[in-house]
Amino acid sequence: MAKTEKEVNEQQAPEQQAEPNTSAHSAQEDPQTDLAAVKTKLEKMEKELADAKETLLRTAAEYDNFRKRSAKEHDAAFDNGVSFSVGALLPVLDTLELAANAPTADESYKKGVMMTLTKCKEAFDKMGVCEIEAQGQPFDPALHAAVMQQPAAEDVESGTILQVMQKGYKLHDKVVRFATVVVAE
Repeated sequence: MAKTEKEVNEQQAPEQQAEPNTSAHSAQEDPQTDLAAVKTKLEKMEKELADAKETLLRTAAEYDNFRKRSAKEHDAAFDNGVSFSVGALLPVLDTLELAANAPTADESYKKGVMMTLTKCKEAFDKMGVCEIEAQGQPFDPALHAAVMQQPAAEDVESGTILQVMQKGYKLHDKVVRFATVVVAE
């Protein structure tokens, strides 16, 4: 039984029609699958970008903290060096003050000592070194070192500094040498 050409075409036609439907159907699924894959990849890349941004922000913050800490350490090291130098020069200043206050008949000598003392005090002022006020002030253990107590006169409050035995000095807010004082009982 031979089939006619028309019958063969009719049999093939539904098969050919089914194939385009299948390929059309799979073409519709591929873009959706591709879209889901692209969305997944996009989400992954956004997460990586957020992680990289967070890492960069942390690195920038760490660098800023390092820079500030380094500057602080540099300033502290410089101040420590100046403190050491000032501490070494304070006995010279004390000696100059003793010489300036000593009675002498030689005015040229006295004038030379006073000029030297003035230059020394000017240099200390330029460095930020100042004398700690003590005489008549209330005793402050952060600034003063009491070496003795004396009975106070009636008009003097207890804890007031009566006498300065050795001047104290500060470099900015740091005490280089405490003022050695006598305090009222």
